[in-house]
Amino acid sequence: MLNPFELIPIVNSVPCKIESIEIWQNNIYLGTNDGQVLLYIIEKVENNKKVTFKSRMEKRKTLGYGKKPVEKLLLIADIGKLLTLCDGNLDVFSMYNLDSPNGQAPISNNKGVITFCSKKKSPEFKICVVTKRKLTFYEFIGVFDMYKEIVLPEVALTVEWCKNSLCVGSKKEYAVVDVDSGLYKSLLPLDKNAPGPRTKLILDQEKFLLTTVDLSIMVDLQGDIVEGSIVWDSSPMSMSYLEPYLITILQNKSINIHDMKNQKLIQELNNSNNSSKGSSTSSGISFQQVFEGRGNGRDFIVLYSSSPNSVFCLHVGNIDDIVHQLINRGEHEEAIRLFEIFFKRERAELEDSYDPNKEKQIHQQRLCKVYELVAMSEFYRFKFSSAFKYLQLSKLDHRAIISYFPTYMPYQTNYRSPLDQSDIFKSIRDNALSNAPNTIDTKDVDSIIDDSKSQLTIYLEQYLNSSSGGNGVGNGSEEFKDLTTVLLKLYSEANKISKLISLLAKCRINGNSVINNQFYIQDVEEWLNNKHLFKQLGLVYQYTEKYRKALLLWNRLSLGELSDHFNCNGIEESIQLLECKQNQDLLPEPNKELVWEFTPFLIKITQQHQQQQQQQLNKIKNKNKNKGKGNDNDSNDDSNNNSNNNSNADEDDSIKQLPMKIFLKKRKDQFIVDDVIEFLTPFGDYYYQMYLEYLIYQEENRVDYLHTRLATSYIEQIFKNSPELQSAQGRTDIPIANSDRQKLIDLLEFSNCYNASTLLHRVRNSLLYEELVILYLRIGQYEMMFNIIVWKLNNFKKAEYICESFDPHFSLSVTNVVSTQTSTIITPPISSTTTPNSSSPNIMGTSPSTNFRNSIRLQQNNTTTTATTTTTTTTTTINNNNNNVQLSSSPIPGFNLANNNLNDSNLPKSTLYDAKRQELFLCLLRTYLNYKEQSLKSNVKNQLANSLIKDSNGEAIIPRYIIEFLNHYYEEMDPIKVLALLPNSIPINLLESYLSNSFNYSISQQRESKIVKNLQKSLNLSTKSEYMMVCSASVYIGSDRRCSVCSKPISDRVFVYFPNGTIVHPKCFQIPFVCPISARNFKLNPVEYPQSI
Repeated sequence: MLNPFELIPIVNSVPCKIESIEIWQNNIYLGTNDGQVLLYIIEKVENNKKVTFKSRMEKRKTLGYGKKPVEKLLLIADIGKLLTLCDGNLDVFSMYNLDSPNGQAPISNNKGVITFCSKKKSPEFKICVVTKRKLTFYEFIGVFDMYKEIVLPEVALTVEWCKNSLCVGSKKEYAVVDVDSGLYKSLLPLDKNAPGPRTKLILDQEKFLLTTVDLSIMVDLQGDIVEGSIVWDSSPMSMSYLEPYLITILQNKSINIHDMKNQKLIQELNNSNNSSKGSSTSSGISFQQVFEGRGNGRDFIVLYSSSPNSVFCLHVGNIDDIVHQLINRGEHEEAIRLFEIFFKRERAELEDSYDPNKEKQIHQQRLCKVYELVAMSEFYRFKFSSAFKYLQLSKLDHRAIISYFPTYMPYQTNYRSPLDQSDIFKSIRDNALSNAPNTIDTKDVDSIIDDSKSQLTIYLEQYLNSSSGGNGVGNGSEEFKDLTTVLLKLYSEANKISKLISLLAKCRINGNSVINNQFYIQDVEEWLNNKHLFKQLGLVYQYTEKYRKALLLWNRLSLGELSDHFNCNGIEESIQLLECKQNQDLLPEPNKELVWEFTPFLIKITQQHQQQQQQQLNKIKNKNKNKGKGNDNDSNDDSNNNSNNNSNADEDDSIKQLPMKIFLKKRKDQFIVDDVIEFLTPFGDYYYQMYLEYLIYQEENRVDYLHTRLATSYIEQIFKNSPELQSAQGRTDIPIANSDRQKLIDLLEFSNCYNASTLLHRVRNSLLYEELVILYLRIGQYEMMFNIIVWKLNNFKKAEYICESFDPHFSLSVTNVVSTQTSTIITPPISSTTTPNSSSPNIMGTSPSTNFRNSIRLQQNNTTTTATTTTTTTTTTINNNNNNVQLSSSPIPGFNLANNNLNDSNLPKSTLYDAKRQELFLCLLRTYLNYKEQSLKSNVKNQLANSLIKDSNGEAIIPRYIIEFLNHYYEEMDPIKVLALLPNSIPINLLESYLSNSFNYSISQQRESKIVKNLQKSLNLSTKSEYMMVCSASVYIGSDRRCSVCSKPISDRVFVYFPNGTIVHPKCFQIPFVCPISARNFKLNPVEYPQSI
């Protein structure tokens, strides 16, 4: 057990038998069995840490009730009163000289007081007196004056009072009484034949302890049972409470001491051990009562006995010894709790020179020492999580605990630890190898060491983070350098790169300035070299601006000259350094010379890595081919291998792209474009194509030769990979656009800055039909464009839609016409250094989202459906024969996709037929009429044969699609020009519908124009009339005209006129559009016509 108390005699050989006791500081008051009160003065003597007491009788007082015992004494020290209960009489005396105060009559007029108590935890001086079945309450106002009575159902034998609750015990039961309302609440029934009830107030917890013969339970002030009970071996005779201990004298004369936090027995005193710790006279003592009071400035426990008649003290031992004992037993929280309690009690008696700040400082120092002892106890038990938690509270210098990790302590530090230094890693390993009890398993050694490192890292992180808020060590101090050096090593060893970079960045910042040398660079460099942590070492070089040294180190890793502990090859780190990916504002950019020097190596090494991975991929493919395809499992394996091969190919491509990150990012010191292109050209088309794509798609560079060069590079790549596409002679098939062609199509659709004639000269005779369509449209050669669309691609609907979608007031965008892969089109603003042909629609597009390209093109689907227009969705779909065109319904410059009939407008037209739109439609009609020459080609021969309209003799007249075209777009073309293009042999009945619709449209437009003209004339007259009414208002200022605000004459001064007729001086208003008289806001509530004055 803990054994915190020691039994020491205070007063020996009292002349009478003791019945009651009270104590205050050096005064002990004893009530005897013959009606006397004895006052003793005690003196504490300490010799070699052994405590003894001396005592002498100071005064004797006879109460005057004969030989009746003094049943109870009660001190109220704040008012200097001593209350005595003898033979049912309650009297008041001075606690200093035991004299009766003047003017104070006996508190109870009638004899018969059973017991009494004072109110605890209250600044008021009140007592409760129990007489038979009644509670009488008194308050001290110079004298004790009664102010309330409460009647009880039973005779109370014991009572305790805290706040507004009274706990009373009778022969029948325990109960709680609310003093304010008088409510009586029964709690616990009692056996009438058992000894009298005993209740005790646990003051700090505000709970009542209710005791029976063999059990004590706890209730709160409202009478509700709470957790906590004590089972007794023998019936309790007397109880006393000294936080946190309950001291009880039992029927068997032993003394039990319980901790009331957990109701655990911590010490037991009886006759057999009294003699070992007390005097020789203490053997065979029969204790009668225990009492708590105030002695020598602290809470005090005293006991008295009847044989002999003596008084003893339960003296609390040295607090430090008790705390050490608990820490050694592993009861750390208990040690801290008891320290707080005993320290508060120890410092309760304050001297005249009391300084609260000094007392707080003493408390903090001693508490930190306790935390330190607890932490070191846990540390050597290898419980690092709790150890570092207490170290954080102990305020111990962090470097002291780092001394237990000598491998991390910088050798350049000047710090010397006050603790006994030992290597904790060695202690862990030695413990695992020893045969002592409670050793750790050898299998757990590494995990325990890792846990110690992790907890040390967290411990230092928390401290450095708090220091950044101004609560700890500052940047630049020696302690900061020591701790930062250790934390850098821990991060590096754990491969926590992000945290390492963050700490390196923090070491460069001091307020608003950037500095270096916030850690021991040489120490870290040597340590990382010895640990083969070259990736981390390169980062240290980088953040100390030793760029060349870092790049050379990582290059050696890439070449295999060095081996990194975490198998880092240094390629990605070198690229990130050169592209300034991390902490751009903190670290200066590496100069261009480093880029030109190290980038060729990075490109070559990434190419080698890609080739190696490609070789491994080929081996896997060959191995899969040799397996055969005999069963389902083999087919499943093949599908899995195919998916793996695709992922590996993507990974290879990403490896190849890594060095380009250096150039695909904005720098403060920008690269010259021509220099970069010249630099990248020797490494192949892939690299400078990627750079040009970045300039065009992301940087929105509009220099024409860059666009032309990229497109030319795409064309050469296409012809190199697919030479059969260079010539269209003898070919009737339509090749599907592959990935190489798609890049070219994307560029032609997106850009309007390239030289279309140059590109057209290169691909004019090729099979790149989709590209030719864009280029011919770009330079305004519509007939060539329509010939390819109609007779090569056989896509009639696309040709018609180009004409239909064209708006002469805006630029025509091919991407908007042929889009099928995206449902939302965002058109960026176009700024070009070149001016395209005014007769040619401009070509513009969207910014790609994948590899700088987002393809927007026509997809050909072999389906036969009818034309469909959907207004409830976000897209419009037009299908014809083997074509499918999907378009965004969002507003697009140059298009009106919400309605197929683009000429339906309520606005008057300058001419009946728009010249530019008519030109496109007539050009398409001429292309359609050229069907006889195209009918000789096999790719459209069958389709033309099926669509021809024949006469009664079976002679072909004209294809049906031409008639359908005329009937559908009769609003777009002048019938006279159409008839001039049609063959003379066409029957008039075939054109009846077209001519009828066209003439009706012409007549309707003429009538509508006349109506609009007359309406415009009417509007013009109305506007002129209104204008005249507004201009007719006038303002006359006479000599008698005064300001509406200040009432002073306007005279010939400058004035302000408001539309409602108010005239004021310029200084007499605040807001120009608010009348200062009526407060009318003319912006929100304008007048119809200004008023004349």
